[in-house]
Formats: sequence, structure tokens, C-alpha cells
Amino acid sequence: MRAFIAIDIPEEMQEKIREIQGGLREFVTGSFQKGNFHLTLKFLGEVKEAKKAIRAMESLKDTKKFTIHFSCLGAFPNERYIRVIWIGVSKGSRELEEISRSLNESLGQEEGYVPHLTIARVREVSDKGKLLEYLEKPVDLGEFQADKVHLYKSELSPQGAIHTKIHTLDLPD
Repeated sequence: MRAFIAIDIPEEMQEKIREIQGGLREFVTGSFQKGNFHLTLKFLGEVKEAKKAIRAMESLKDTKKFTIHFSCLGAFPNERYIRVIWIGVSKGSRELEEISRSLNESLGQEEGYVPHLTIARVREVSDKGKLLEYLEKPVDLGEFQADKVHLYKSELSPQGAIHTKIHTLDLPD
């Protein structure tokens, strides 16, 4: 099964995210995340069984609840060649990096981590100058308390990925 570990984004923030996406549609064509926004902590790819991923999540059992604040827009891989547009994290990034490090150690992997929320996968840009200006605009989605971490199964379909929660870890106070 294809799987990833993530934190859900509260519903009240999702409308603001959709507004940002609406502004991008003026000069970007591609696929836009439609809902069920989440902050991916670790993309696992194909896993034979959920047990290994659940054990990796257990490495986070002492991670305390923390606050996340989204504050900027950005693009991967870079501004010359834009394929993904994301919203970046200001408050909570230290905790997210520690979570990523714990998950990587538990899984025996080494990878860098840039805390971000993917909002669009870009196929074509009609006006790069306007897009770059848009990416410079300040963003303030507010903040929320991360209190749960979820393991998701991800099934690809012609309509997009279908994500199903298969395990949840509650973070302590």
C-alpha cells in the first residue's frame, strides 16, 4: 500500500487555502488540492504492511502538542522552474523538523525536510512575472494546535488520490 504520515489542517483554515488557490488560477494551470488538506510529515511510498509505519509513529509518543502557523508561499524545485506551489510554516517548524528526524531515525532513513503544505501541482504558467509577485504576497492562515498525527493509505484514481486514515497517534499535553 502507498502511505504517508501527516497532520490534518483544520476546516476553518481550508477556506483560506482555497482562496489562495483561486488567486493562483489566474496564471497557473495544473492540479489543485481540493480538500482534506494535510501537512505531510513523511511520505513512505509503498509499504508492505502498516505495522512498520505504526512503529515509526510510536517514536513520536513523547512529542507534545504544538502550534503551527503558516506564513508564506513558495515553489519547488525553484522559482525558475515551478512545479509545486506550497504554503510554508513559520511557527512550529522546529517541532516539525524534530518529528521528521525521529521518523527518519525510526525508519532507518536520512532525508531533509521542508515543512510545507502543497496546494498546487503546476502544469503550465501563463504569466510568470505575476506568479512570482503572487508568491511574494504575505499569507496569514492563522495558527492551530497540532494534537494528532495520522497514518494515511493513499490510493491513486483517475479522480485524484483517495486518502484513508488507518492509524492515529494523539500527542500529549
